[in-house]
Amino acid sequence: MKKLLLMMAALSLTAPAIAEQEQQSNWYLLAGGNYTWADGYEPESLGGGGGEFGFGWAAGSGWIVNDRFNFELSFTSKRLNADNAADIDQYGVEASGLVFLNRGSMAPYLVFGIGGVDNSRVASQGLELFASLGLGFARRMGDGAGAATLRADARFIEELGNRSLNDAVFNLALQIPVGFPR
Repeated sequence: MKKLLLMMAALSLTAPAIAEQEQQSNWYLLAGGNYTWADGYEPESLGGGGGEFGFGWAAGSGWIVNDRFNFELSFTSKRLNADNAADIDQYGVEASGLVFLNRGSMAPYLVFGIGGVDNSRVASQGLELFASLGLGFARRMGDGAGAATLRADARFIEELGNRSLNDAVFNLALQIPVGFPR
C-alpha cells in the first residue's frame, strides 16, 4: 500500500510536466474565408472607375518553424462585385510568413507575403504579382496537441506591377494541426 501511494504521488508530480510536453505538430492545415475591399481597376479596364468588394476563401498548409515564425502556402479564390461592370473572379496563390510577438492565449502576429492572382477576366490582364503586409491575432482553442487555432488578420495588398491590385483584405481562418507533436 505504501509503495502504491508513493507511486501515485510521483505520478501526480510528473503529470503537469507530461501535459506541458504535449505540443502541437509543426504542420497544420489552414481553411478560411476573406472579405476584400478593392480600390477599383483602371477606368479603361472595366469601362469606368469604382470600387470592388466581395467574399472569398483560402485553403493551404503551414509549418511552425519556431516559437516566433510560421511559414504557409495558400490558395485563394475571390469573387469581387464591381460597381460599374461584371463580377470579377480571382484565383491565386500566396506564400506568407507570420512573425509572432508572443505565443500567449491571444497571440498577436505580423504577416507578410508574396503571391500572384489570375486576373485574365479583367481586360486580359493575366497574372498579377503582389506583396502583402498585415497584422493579426491567433487564439488557440484548447490545451491538447490536437487543439485548433482561430486566426484573424487584416492585410494590405500592393501590386508589384503597374496595374491596380491594391486591396485591403480581412481574413478569418481555422488552423488545424496535423502529424506528430513537435
